[in-house]
Amino acid sequence: MVNKLRDADHAWNENYCADSFSVLSALVASSRGRSPIYLPNLNGIRFIAAAMVFLDHVEWTKQMGGQPSYNSSAFMSNNGALGVSLFFVLSGFLITYLLIVEKGRAGVISVRDFYVRRMLRIWPLYFLTVLLAFFILPWFISIPGWDVSFTGPNFWVRLLLFVGMVPNLAYVCYPLVPFAAQLWTVGVEEQFYLVWPFVCRSSTRRLPVVMLAILLAAVTARTLCYQANAHWGGPFWQAAANFAWCFRVQCMAIGGLAAWLVHYGNARVLGVLFDRRLQVAMLVLAVGVHLFSANFFGSLQIEVMSVIFALIILDAAANPATLVRLEYGPLPYLGRISYGIYVYQILAIRVSFLVIDRWVGFANPVHRFGSMYVVSALLTVGLAAVSYHFLERPFLRLKAGFSVVPSAP
Repeated sequence: MVNKLRDADHAWNENYCADSFSVLSALVASSRGRSPIYLPNLNGIRFIAAAMVFLDHVEWTKQMGGQPSYNSSAFMSNNGALGVSLFFVLSGFLITYLLIVEKGRAGVISVRDFYVRRMLRIWPLYFLTVLLAFFILPWFISIPGWDVSFTGPNFWVRLLLFVGMVPNLAYVCYPLVPFAAQLWTVGVEEQFYLVWPFVCRSSTRRLPVVMLAILLAAVTARTLCYQANAHWGGPFWQAAANFAWCFRVQCMAIGGLAAWLVHYGNARVLGVLFDRRLQVAMLVLAVGVHLFSANFFGSLQIEVMSVIFALIILDAAANPATLVRLEYGPLPYLGRISYGIYVYQILAIRVSFLVIDRWVGFANPVHRFGSMYVVSALLTVGLAAVSYHFLERPFLRLKAGFSVVPSAP
């Protein structure tokens, strides 16, 4: 009986490796051809990340307004930190995979075209948000405890940092800018993009070594900044510790390593990564940590959770038998407009709260709680959809002229 079970398991593993090899062959073949690239389920994952940050911002806005908040729960406190980590891992995965494919198709990576594509994707909405946050919205709406005005502290310095694409530095050194503070993550990504095409162009085969070096350097730098802040204190070391926490290039490097495995990994490696038991373990671990512990992995929480996210993303994008099925209903569309969902959500949440307080009220706390989430979500998605179709999409169409690897819809 034991021998039969062993033989059955061996046969199943052989078939699984064969399926993995077929997927790998198809991916590599498509990367060498001229067909557009589309990796399934990733838009849905992108929306999940945006939704996690949305939940965090709703509770945070309630707290800033002096209303009861659930920020003390592990689930709510994890939403923001894990949501942006998931964003970073997914971004590193996609950018690295497309650069590897571009090098395979064209023989070289065009750094100029890469920068143009990133500018067309990120800059229109980014600079619109900066314009609104610094010069227009402060005349009409505010967030308690926040200030940005011509006479406010360090107005022009903060504006210069945002315009110079280092909002993450403004985030840790100066008072937060209402309705634009969330752009710190965009700054981290832009700084990653500044060097990553050069890294991928030099030697894609050696990328794992580079990614592991980035991971080690990031963890070491954060640890040293934390220790220095604990020992010496002061505004400089406090800002350095906060900056090290925000500067999550290691998350993008981990995502890039997953992309490298999809493209260069052999069938046996993919067979292990696609194993149903590993899938279940990663999903259970991700959900369990999210629900119950904001510090389950201690000082390495960001890095360990990023590895878990990377394995889930790898499986969702390249495994034909993945448990992550997000190509249904509105999820793909919500993922496509997720940049706007992320950028506009603080404004939408604040407006929704003011509307409910002023014109609706809802003395019943259950009704009030539900209305806050429903109205905020609807307004956020509405703003993001309008932005996507009328602001972002015209620029996205221009990307085709600078793309060796077009993206399929």
